Amino acid sequence: MSDLIAIGYPEETTAAKAAEAARELTGDLVPEPDAIATLVCDKEGGVRVDTSHDPVGAGLDESFREHVRELLQPGTSALVLVVEALKSDRLPEALSHYGGTVLKSSLSTNAEARVQDALRGAA
Repeated sequence: MSDLIAIGYPEETTAAKAAEAARELTGDLVPEPDAIATLVCDKEGGVRVDTSHDPVGAGLDESFREHVRELLQPGTSALVLVVEALKSDRLPEALSHYGGTVLKSSLSTNAEARVQDALRGAA
């Protein structure tokens, strides 16, 4: 079972910085860090989703998506990760200095596959 984690930040640029820090710890993330997305809500309220693949559309749990929407206010950002297991405390330590509001949801095997496919841009 994996966890879906979203961390909301009060600035537009913080999620991208935190995502880069997470990607640098590839040995500590299972699965690989292509299950990472950043969301940026611009000053006008438009939301841009960036992954290392195609933009994420559907696939995230609706209740979780609603909570993430609540985090995203104009001028903010969020980091979304799917983490199966942590091999060490390096990921929480690497992300802790960015602060933010953390949302976490456990995923069933089926939900995990759908989220990972969405984050990876699979059809």
